[in-house]
Amino acid sequence: FVILSNVEARRANSSGLLSLIVTFKFPWDILFAASTKIFIGLVILLFSPKYNNNDIIGNISIDGTGIDEAILQSSDNEYYLSHDNYGNYDKYGSVFLDYRCNANSKKLLIFGHSSIRVDTPFNNLEKYYDKSYYQEHPYINITLNNEERKYLIFSVYIEPKDFTYMNLNIDDETYEQHLIKYKGKSLYATDVDIYKDDNILILQTCSKHPDYQKYENKYLL
Repeated sequence: FVILSNVEARRANSSGLLSLIVTFKFPWDILFAASTKIFIGLVILLFSPKYNNNDIIGNISIDGTGIDEAILQSSDNEYYLSHDNYGNYDKYGSVFLDYRCNANSKKLLIFGHSSIRVDTPFNNLEKYYDKSYYQEHPYINITLNNEERKYLIFSVYIEPKDFTYMNLNIDDETYEQHLIKYKGKSLYATDVDIYKDDNILILQTCSKHPDYQKYENKYLL
């Protein structure tokens, strides 16, 4: 599992364009927001026709890792475990969002297979066992329903038996403890602060870590 805290991008906006005659305040923030929305819309528009699949709702990418994939969503969490982006049967499945989530969910769950036999989109997540790899690739980019998000990883761990992370019905009073629990399980310290108002993303894939082979089910989060 790779668990991530939503990070608000902070950009230094230009105060204006100064000429010899006037000081003109150009609406960079409006232009940037508009161009970003157009770009994200194009990402989805390009992916959907490519695969001829309206279940494509966005994109996930991690700079420098080779991960750059469409996100799909169906009416359950079974279909895309065994179907590709075209909707054809494929035992290695696709990358998909939990059917219970939507763009406004405070907690998102995204699933994808990893394999020792073939190259799958989430194979490279297992490189996060190494803290130095995390330090080089701490951010995950998500586009979802025409919105761009950046998440900062605050915990990386393997779960063999406690699957309560799948719970999406968490009240405000216990949400912060929920986050603290995830952070406490991390394989190493990330030194990322977490807050009760954070939105989080959990990426799940199968773990092939040698220390957990005795467990029937073990997932990297």
